[in-house]
Amino acid sequence: ACAWQKVQHALEKAVKEEGKSVKEILTSAFKYFDEDSSGYITPDQLDKALQGLGMHFDNKQVRSMVQEATGSEKDQQIDYQHFLRIF
Repeated sequence: ACAWQKVQHALEKAVKEEGKSVKEILTSAFKYFDEDSSGYITPDQLDKALQGLGMHFDNKQVRSMVQEATGSEKDQQIDYQHFLRIF
């Protein structure tokens, strides 16, 4: 939860700075994380995007974030609905 809270704070800052709605920012954030436009965020994409935002987590933390987002240890990708649910 702590790792996602850091992401949430960054998104909240973007909402205030850009004057956009939360949904607009979340949609933009998902597209940023989903660099291949597959509709899913993989652990590698998540890690790369977080690093691009200046947030550094180890592989275990990134995989834990994926599990937290999907609610499953089996799922290795975050879809848009799971992404929205986090926030």
